Amino acid sequence: MTQKNKGTRNIIIALVIILLIYMIMQKNKEEDNGGTRGGDNGDYDWIYGCTNPTATNYNQYADQEDGSCTYLSVGCCNVTADNYDPLCDADPNCQCQQSTCMLLTGRSACCNTDSDQYDATCLADSMCSCDASLCQTFTSGVSRSACCSAGNTNYDSTCLTDPFCSCDTSLCQAPPSAQNCYTVCNNSGNFQTLLTTVPCGTGQATNYPLSSPPFCSVNQA
Repeated sequence: MTQKNKGTRNIIIALVIILLIYMIMQKNKEEDNGGTRGGDNGDYDWIYGCTNPTATNYNQYADQEDGSCTYLSVGCCNVTADNYDPLCDADPNCQCQQSTCMLLTGRSACCNTDSDQYDATCLADSMCSCDASLCQTFTSGVSRSACCSAGNTNYDSTCLTDPFCSCDTSLCQAPPSAQNCYTVCNNSGNFQTLLTTVPCGTGQATNYPLSSPPFCSVNQA
């Protein structure tokens, strides 16, 4: 064999070795990525799993959906609701949400957050009425009752903002009816009249001490 032919054969052998090494490296790389595409028979090694990114068990490496996806569900965990779901608390994929609860209706409850009887579900129940009388004990402060109806003589505006105060309409005292009070006769034989709700001769009616018109030489209101 000539020197030229030997050189050509060595080059071919070197190229074949390089090609084999490249093919082996390429195969290893594809296996590291989860499978081999193609091959002699065109097979594909699929990675099965959940391919939905909104699922709680989404597998970013999966390329074949296997129906195993689970999703974060919402349920009512309030035991007083009509649609209470006892399984939601035990399910890590279930989120308790008060707004989904169909709460009991036609009831009253304590809505005072400082009371030991506070019922948070009442505020979310359109058919639940807050009843201060049900707030019987408090963790701190002094409990009291007062008249919360404006227009009464003993109206207490502070009771509405006092967590330890409960409104009691039986304590309300209505203002007296308006009445006419009169002055005594003046030097001209006349008197003056004042319509007021305070007793004659007191407060703004200090100068009007009489509850009936005086008899003067000339009766003129």
